[in-house]
Amino acid sequence: MKLDFNTDTPAVVLGLFDTGLSVARLLARSGIKVIAVTSDYTDVGQGTVCAKVIRAPDPVTQSTDLLEKLIAISTRLGTKPVLYPASDTFVSFVSRNRKILANHYLFLLPSAEITNNFLNKKSQFETVEKAEILQPLSV
Repeated sequence: MKLDFNTDTPAVVLGLFDTGLSVARLLARSGIKVIAVTSDYTDVGQGTVCAKVIRAPDPVTQSTDLLEKLIAISTRLGTKPVLYPASDTFVSFVSRNRKILANHYLFLLPSAEITNNFLNKKSQFETVEKAEILQPLSV
């Protein structure tokens, strides 16, 4: 089913493992131009035809270089694309660099504190438990 919405704004998907590849495929099927950025040369989506794949610096060890690369991508597009961080590593990267990235991309993330709580599985468990939300127990 194709939804009726504006597809002029491109998307940049960070990470091409299973989640990122799925996001790229869904967006491309909806007629959205997709650029997929990966720093992991073993990502399963490297050969996808649903996106223009760009290899980029590692978000942990080369975060400044990755930030510069993402700014260059947005500048070349001439618009603020929607940014989809598709892994914990990329969510953390976007959260740490949110002020700079907000000048170049459209994205939604909760506050840095909440983002960090949910990236840390122990604090995620404690937060959900405090809110009395049922969850499966981990081993």
